[in-house]
Amino acid sequence: MEEINYESDDKAVATPDIVLITETTPFIYKLCAIFDLKYMEQGAFSNIVRDYISKKYPAFLETISYHADGSFDCTIKNAKGKFSVWIATYDSEITLGLQAADGNSDCHTHMSFYGEEPTEQLEAMKNYLEDIFSNKLLFMQSSLSGYSWTNNVEHTLKKKKKTESFKLFRWNES
Repeated sequence: MEEINYESDDKAVATPDIVLITETTPFIYKLCAIFDLKYMEQGAFSNIVRDYISKKYPAFLETISYHADGSFDCTIKNAKGKFSVWIATYDSEITLGLQAADGNSDCHTHMSFYGEEPTEQLEAMKNYLEDIFSNKLLFMQSSLSGYSWTNNVEHTLKKKKKTESFKLFRWNES
C-alpha cells in the first residue's frame, strides 16, 4: 500500500510512491488512497451504467438527466403512478431508490465499487430491480416511521407497533 502524507496544497496528487491528501481532497479520493483502491472517472462510469440500462431496462432512458460532472439520474413510475424507481450515478457509484408519487421518500441504497469495472454494482442493481419489478421487494409507508422497503412483509408486521399502520405498494398493482 502507498504511504499517505497529509499536506496543505489543494489537490490530491498520486504518484507510484506517495499520495498527498489535503483537507479539500474529495472524500472518495481519500478512501481510495487509504485502501489502495482504484477510482473510475465519473463520465466513464456513467457511460457503462447507461449502456447496461439501455440493454436491460430501456424505459429508464426516457427520463435520463445528465449533470455537469458526468453523472446522471433517471426514473420510471409503476403503472398506477403510486411510486417510482430511480437510479443515479453520483460519485461513481450506483444509487437506487424508491420515491412516492408526492416526491417524498429517502428510501435508497448505495452500491459502491472501487475497481476496474463496475460489474458488482451492475449485478446488485439488476437484483434490486428484478426484486422490485417481480413484487419481491415492496415499497412501504409506515404511519410512524415514513417510507422504506421490505422483502419480508411477515417480519415487518411482527415488528409493527399497536399505533402504527402500513401501506404496501407493489410494482404490478392492479
